[in-house]
Amino acid sequence: MRHHRLTVRSIAQVVGDYYGIGWNDLSSVRRTASIVRARQVVMFLCREHTTLSLPQIGRRLGGRDHTTVLHACRKIESLRAIDPEFRREYREVESLVLEREAALARDLIVPEPDIDPFEIASRIVAAPTSDWSVTIPELRALAHAVILRQPAPDEVAPVRAAPVPAAPPKARKEERRAPPAAPAGAASAVPMPVQRVLKTYRAFENARFSPRERGEREAFERALNALSIHLNTESCHVKH
Repeated sequence: MRHHRLTVRSIAQVVGDYYGIGWNDLSSVRRTASIVRARQVVMFLCREHTTLSLPQIGRRLGGRDHTTVLHACRKIESLRAIDPEFRREYREVESLVLEREAALARDLIVPEPDIDPFEIASRIVAAPTSDWSVTIPELRALAHAVILRQPAPDEVAPVRAAPVPAAPPKARKEERRAPPAAPAGAASAVPMPVQRVLKTYRAFENARFSPRERGEREAFERALNALSIHLNTESCHVKH
C-alpha cells in the first residue's frame, strides 16, 4: 500500500535510526557494506510505500540513477526470500515506517516535502536568467547535493605521485623555483560564494545538537544569501 504522507526523507530517518546511520551517509556516495544495505532498504521501502517513481527516488536519495534503485529493490527482494534473519529485520523496519505514517496521519502532520536538487538545477538552466526564482531551502538542497557527491576522505583511493624529472643542469633558478601548476578542478576554480556555502554547511552539520548549532546555522544562511546575490549579479552580465 502506498502512502501519500511518507517521503524519502521521512522513510530514511526511520531506517537510519534503526541502523544507526545518518541521512548524510545514506544519501552520500559512501559504499561501506552497512551503509549500502541500509540505503537499499530505504529505496525498497520508498518503492513500496510512496507514490514516487524509481527515478524520483534515486534523485532524492543522492542523485542516483533509476537502475541503481531497481538493483537495490531486486537485492532486497532476494534477501527477503532466502535470508530468514534479514526477513525479520526488514519486517521490524517496515513496521516502524508504518507507525511513523500512522502518527503523521493521526496528528494531521504533513512531513517536510522532499526537494529534488536535480529538478531545481534543470529549472534554473531552462529558465532565462532574469526569471530565476530559487528559495533558500532550494539553495540549501543544491549545496547539500554538491557536498554529498564528494567521496568521503577515507574512501578516496590514494594517488601515487608521478616521479618528478630532474631539472636540466643549465635550468635557470627562476624555472627551478616555479610552483607546479594547479590541477584541473582545483578548489580555487570554485567561485568564492560557493566555497563559503560548502564550508559553512559542513560547520553547521558538525555543530548539530551542540551549543554552536545556532551560530553555525546563521553563518550558513548568510553564505546562502551571499550566493543568491552573487547568482543574481552574475545573471545581469549574461548576454542573451
